[in-house]
Amino acid sequence: MRNAVIYTRVSTDDQARNNMSLQGQRDACEAFAAAKSIAVNEVFVEAGESAKTAERTKLIEMINFCTKNKDTIDYVIVWKVDRLARRAGDHHVIKSTLKKYGITLLSVTEPIEDTVTGRLMETILAGFAQFDNEVRAERSANGMKARLQEGGWPFVAPIGYMNFRDVLGRPTLKKDAQSNNVRKLLLKYLNSPTNLRELHEYSKQIGITTRNGKYISYQNIILMLKNPIYAGIISSGLLDVAVPGLHEPLINEDEHLDILNKLQGKKKAISRSKSLVSWPLRGGFIECFDCSGVITGSSPRGNGGIYHQYHCTKCRASVVGHKVSVPRERLHREFVDILRSMNLSHESVQKLEQSIKSQYKTATYEARKDIRRLNSELEKLEKKREKIIDLLIDGQLDVKEKEDACRTIDSQITQIKLDLSEKNSSTLDEETLLDFSLSFLTKLDKIWESCGVEDAQRFQQVLFPKGLKYDFVKGFRTPEFNHYISKIGTTAEGISNLVGPAGLEPATNRL
Repeated sequence: MRNAVIYTRVSTDDQARNNMSLQGQRDACEAFAAAKSIAVNEVFVEAGESAKTAERTKLIEMINFCTKNKDTIDYVIVWKVDRLARRAGDHHVIKSTLKKYGITLLSVTEPIEDTVTGRLMETILAGFAQFDNEVRAERSANGMKARLQEGGWPFVAPIGYMNFRDVLGRPTLKKDAQSNNVRKLLLKYLNSPTNLRELHEYSKQIGITTRNGKYISYQNIILMLKNPIYAGIISSGLLDVAVPGLHEPLINEDEHLDILNKLQGKKKAISRSKSLVSWPLRGGFIECFDCSGVITGSSPRGNGGIYHQYHCTKCRASVVGHKVSVPRERLHREFVDILRSMNLSHESVQKLEQSIKSQYKTATYEARKDIRRLNSELEKLEKKREKIIDLLIDGQLDVKEKEDACRTIDSQITQIKLDLSEKNSSTLDEETLLDFSLSFLTKLDKIWESCGVEDAQRFQQVLFPKGLKYDFVKGFRTPEFNHYISKIGTTAEGISNLVGPAGLEPATNRL
């Protein structure tokens, strides 16, 4: 009678995707063994573990069990090859360890018998397992982006909506039992003097709750007021621009804009723009130099049509003696000029490249030290194994003593090889890091211009955490940069040219 062990593994997403639970895998493996008259000696169950990591306790236990019982174990049975490992390298390390002791890997669902064709198929399957693992995140992100671009919503529905698929099968939203109360909440904040604390209490009075039946928090109130999805607008970090949603809105876009204005302390209905994507510099990022009030954007209609302008919410031209508005495109150009002035020069790029390489070596020192340590341990074990064989040849060990000693060493070698595979795969690629850093710091203006409004606002906030001040006569005041950007300038030039003396003109010195 031939003997085998069974190895099963499942993670939450595996079970949802494949509809194959741990018990289902075990049942299939046991039925496979019975059909081939193979006795199952042991079952190793790995619950909820990722196939990416080599640090799976049951996998190591299974390998150790097989090496210690090589004379009685003939097979390791898995439901699929990818249950064993997601990386082709790890798969072949495990496979070669088992083969060394005469143990064959069998798959219930795949033809990997020990023939030329079978071995080719096994290699292909292991490679596809690795490929599938590496591109799954990319496929998922691309799929969600495609749904969002259509106006769909592939994520968990916000309060007031439920997840739904339309007649074309697109994931979107439809109103639920709480939608009317959510609308009441939004309009109460807009049309009454109610403050946020009072609005929170009001949400309890009308019974708005989370999916768990609990009253929504104060923070949730703020998030709901800011969420454009209630105005029928889909906005996400995966999108360059916001798009109209497939779902029915609870309020209109003007009402949503008025709510945002009120949250920012502005007068009601400052902006009636029909687009949320045209004003990256509004939202409190720029203050008026004369009064420190917020500069916002709007599109008033005049004799010549619609004029897109940024303007101060407090100053009046008759009082300050000059215009208090600027065409949108002009302000954008002036802001791009500031970003362009921050781009690194060619000489600075070379200096920064040297600095990054030095920092990279420091940052990866521990990881590289671990890799060196593991390689050293591996070399010692391999020499120790050779010495054991020499002792056998010299007659100082018998065959059984040699096999027992080699089994222990081989198990340790396998574990170290898996650890090395994990360490090497997680080590940052120096060239990728360097290319990204230099690309970021040499094209600040291009990056901002290519962003959608949400990403542009995040980007500019990172560069100028305290915002900017604008003089409607002389332009932007001297900007105060992010502390770390200033430090980069110091690294690149030896002195920081980013923050010049106080004045009215934007910084024009390159890094």
